[in-house]
Amino acid sequence: MATRSQPKPPPPLPRPARKSQAGNVPAPTPAPLPLAGKKRPLPKFKKKKQEKPTIVTRTAPEDVDVAVEWPGGMVLLGVGTSYRPPAPEKGLTYAEGFGGDGLWRWHEFTRHPELLDHTAPFMAWAHIPTQDQRDQSILYRRASRQDCARLPDEAAEGKEMFEGRKKLGKKGMGTVNGMYRLTDELYKDMKARHTTLRQHCDFATRLLKRASKECMDGVSPHSVIRVILANVREPVREYLDVVHACEHLRYGRISAFQEFDVCFSAFQRAHNVMLAYFDFACSILPPSIAPGLAELPKLTSSEHRRGVVLAGEDIKTYIRFFKAHRIPVWVVIRVILANVREPVREYLDVVHACERLRYGRISVFQEFDVCFSAFQRALNVMLAYFDFACSILPPSIAPGLAELPKLTSSEQRRGVVLAGEDIKTYIRFFKAHRIPVWVYAAMNTIFIPAGKLGPPDSPRCDVSACPILNDFKQRSLPLRWYPPPPHCPWAMIEPIGRGYVPRPDEDSFELGQEAAKKKKKWDGALKRQEEIREGQARKLENLKNIFGDLGSSLERYQKMAVRSPAAQRYFANKIKPRPAWAPPIDSTYMVALDGAMKHLDFLTRPLPHPVIDTSHPNFYKIAPKIPREQLDALLEFQRSQLVLKTWVPPLSVFTNPTKWEKTVELVSNAVTLLPVMFERLYWTRHADDVHPLTPTEWRDILTITHWKGVWNNYHREKYIEEKLVELRTKEDWDEAKEAETRAQLKGEKIPLEPYIHEEYDKYGSPKFFGQRLTDEVISCLAPGQERWNFLRGDLTCGHPATKERLIKDPELVHNILLWFELLSRMFWFADLNSQALAREGVPASADGWRHTPIFSDEKDRQRPTAKLIMQAVIHHQVVDKTGWPGGGEDAGDTFMLPEDLGHIAQLLIGADHAHFVDQYMERDLDWYTVQDLRELMPEGGEPFGSVSDAEFGTVTEQLLLRYILTSFGARQWPVEFTTLPRHSLDQYKCMECRPAAKTRERPEDDADAAAALSVALGTVPPTPHPHLGDPAPMDTGMDVRFQYDPDPFWESYDGHLSDEPGENEGFSD
Repeated sequence: MATRSQPKPPPPLPRPARKSQAGNVPAPTPAPLPLAGKKRPLPKFKKKKQEKPTIVTRTAPEDVDVAVEWPGGMVLLGVGTSYRPPAPEKGLTYAEGFGGDGLWRWHEFTRHPELLDHTAPFMAWAHIPTQDQRDQSILYRRASRQDCARLPDEAAEGKEMFEGRKKLGKKGMGTVNGMYRLTDELYKDMKARHTTLRQHCDFATRLLKRASKECMDGVSPHSVIRVILANVREPVREYLDVVHACEHLRYGRISAFQEFDVCFSAFQRAHNVMLAYFDFACSILPPSIAPGLAELPKLTSSEHRRGVVLAGEDIKTYIRFFKAHRIPVWVVIRVILANVREPVREYLDVVHACERLRYGRISVFQEFDVCFSAFQRALNVMLAYFDFACSILPPSIAPGLAELPKLTSSEQRRGVVLAGEDIKTYIRFFKAHRIPVWVYAAMNTIFIPAGKLGPPDSPRCDVSACPILNDFKQRSLPLRWYPPPPHCPWAMIEPIGRGYVPRPDEDSFELGQEAAKKKKKWDGALKRQEEIREGQARKLENLKNIFGDLGSSLERYQKMAVRSPAAQRYFANKIKPRPAWAPPIDSTYMVALDGAMKHLDFLTRPLPHPVIDTSHPNFYKIAPKIPREQLDALLEFQRSQLVLKTWVPPLSVFTNPTKWEKTVELVSNAVTLLPVMFERLYWTRHADDVHPLTPTEWRDILTITHWKGVWNNYHREKYIEEKLVELRTKEDWDEAKEAETRAQLKGEKIPLEPYIHEEYDKYGSPKFFGQRLTDEVISCLAPGQERWNFLRGDLTCGHPATKERLIKDPELVHNILLWFELLSRMFWFADLNSQALAREGVPASADGWRHTPIFSDEKDRQRPTAKLIMQAVIHHQVVDKTGWPGGGEDAGDTFMLPEDLGHIAQLLIGADHAHFVDQYMERDLDWYTVQDLRELMPEGGEPFGSVSDAEFGTVTEQLLLRYILTSFGARQWPVEFTTLPRHSLDQYKCMECRPAAKTRERPEDDADAAAALSVALGTVPPTPHPHLGDPAPMDTGMDVRFQYDPDPFWESYDGHLSDEPGENEGFSD
């Protein structure tokens, strides 16, 4: 490839002369280099002056009511309000501690308009109290000493837990004891308020979630309601604070009135946040979603709201939503519901403060005051949340919400400040719900008409410092109940005040002696928890070193084991190396399985409620009334239905043992029982005690120990009955002692008949044959009766599959296990298509939902779905009466891959969970749905004939992934796709009868192609079967791999995995 010559760079310019270090004498200029040319003058460029940005001045919109100039050339435009907020920068920089009214001065986010917090848009619904409410209402007035009880409690009230320890009788102390607690009347009032409000908030949260799931169809993806619903968060901290503050005011034993005052304010603050949340829900949900929400009594006034500030990108996102009330509410409400979060902290705070005020043993009134404020603050947040839900939920979603009494009036809200992109997104939304909105913009970009720009109004709370609350040192309340420190950014005041952003002074905040002791204890508890976590991590590392990487944490593994026995079984089997004699897994299936690991949550999804659907409107009213014993019994029944039960033993039964001899014994007995396995399918249609078996039961059935136990139990029961008949004839026989006598006879040593394995079924088996058939088998042992003989299974050559014959022939063991794996997949496809088989007339089992065809029965084989299963799994073969492949039409022909995939696709299209899988994968735009697959397989045409080679590979992977996900939908792990050899009855014959493998040679007429291929790729010798001619593995080597020093942790960790003793302990079914 030709390259362009590069021009030579110009010679470097000489360095400028440097100043001498001594006397600043210039250094001599060096002599010019020989043959150096003249210096080229540097080009001169005309410097351009930097252009100043053009300022575009726009006229303020007509709906702007007021404007106020803020520092830095900024202006605040008010929409739907007459209040002009003062600029908070100066106050935020120097304000510290509490104000004269017990609030947080410039940091009081429940009163001052704040920038929009996308996770809490409901704070714009925060109620601004009137002057009468500030003086009289328990939610807004300051705590007084008249709120404190004088005398202590007289009687204990129980042993409830509080703050992780038992309350000492919940005996609150009075002011005569130097402690501050609420009066009983005030405590009952506050507790009733926050309990009712929490119920309303929970109701609103459920309606918001329901609206976000059921009412989003047809809503634009750019709608503001989508943004809001995606980001909103429930006021969880306020839930906690309002409870904490209330209880602390009552039982906290506050030792200073200052602490009582702070606690009182914390209660109010949390309560106000909860009120705002509820008002937000009431405003945003239209009547069609929440028909009962509008009937609830208003908790706050809609005219006095706090407001919110929009900045930056929020301007474009939110402004239209609040301005255009004529736009359908749900079109714009979707963004809101997507972001909103429940005020959980306020839920906790309001309870904490209430209990602390009553039982907290507050020792100073300042702490009582702080706790009182914390209660009010948390309660206000909860009120805002409830009002928010009432505003946005339509009646169709919340039919009972409108019937609740209103908690606040709608006369005044805090409002919100919008800036940036929030203006475009949210302004119409807030304006439609009559929430005060202030737009934060540059002063020189907006032309403001005369009369709208004016001086700022006074702050909504006292911003002067309170000497009483700022001087006391006994600070023992939660840290977030105290005002934020100075220099907090304006945008972070609300997140810090609500507690989901840490305070800047969290490490340096000065606590009182009592709080310091609590913190020391708490740090000790955290240290112990850290030591426990480190111990768990070491155990997990040991687990990975011994058993391999689980692919997830120990906690997730345990959670999956509880929800899904199938996932538990898979992970327990995955950590073992796959034996060389086991059927190899198809490589394409392995690729699909790797992709399916991302969808484990589909398999381990929670169990449905056994009594009532969780989407039922009255679920939360009916569910708590269900007796716990009934619920536990039903859940246990549900878990039992998730256990794998099959008609043939799964592959894990044979691969779990660590000894080759044990595997050979299981395979030998499985071949002997193979015809009876198909006979059990006849019996299950008439006898309700013949069931498919679990892997543990199969492992028991395929061992000689089980049949020896059956023989011994028969003779022991016979001996006991004969002895009891003899004892009943005696005069001193006591019927009351029959049970005791029976137990004594069981312990006696009796002569037992020697076990003969060739007659294993002589006395039946209740577990395998069922009790009814076992009784018939035993009755045939009577003299003169014809003995019941079950068909014995042999190899296809007619020789029995003895241990001596199999132990030296691993290739035959491999082929037998491959056939059992094919049978397992056939039965699994039948379970996945149970409804289709039922429509075709396949009888169900006597006591279950399974419609399992008998593949060895000619009538069942002719049913369309059963025939399709056989074509998809064993190609042109059929199943003989003996359980082995018995040939069939065109059995020797090659089965083409597109036709094979077509049969599999038809089975998956008609599967019971096909549409459930499509619903789960609906977000995957490249997913082939049931309808897409039908279009790719035209009736009467070639399956996937219109698909290109590149797309055909994608279709193949998706079909295998659909097979796995369909199995996940049935809550089971799928039967693996294994590499299939050419079907031949010779591969199931013993070594003596099996013909020698033929070497595949290239035909003579293809010699030239072979020579050309050899030259291009190199001669590659033919690869024999991986097990052909190998000596039998006397030991798989797995027992050496799993040897390790005993550790107490491993003695009990795997108790839930398997009950198999000895060599297989610790592995799942």
